Amino acid sequence: MEAQILSIWVAKTNQNQYLVMKNTKEHTEKTTHD
Repeated sequence: MEAQILSIWVAKTNQNQYLVMKNTKEHTEKTTHD
């Protein structure tokens, strides 16, 4: 049971990091174009 909760937490953390990196990349590209 704990292993399942841990894997879900890891998946959410990885997804959040991906979204942050994606948003940062898009923001950087927009700023560079301006």
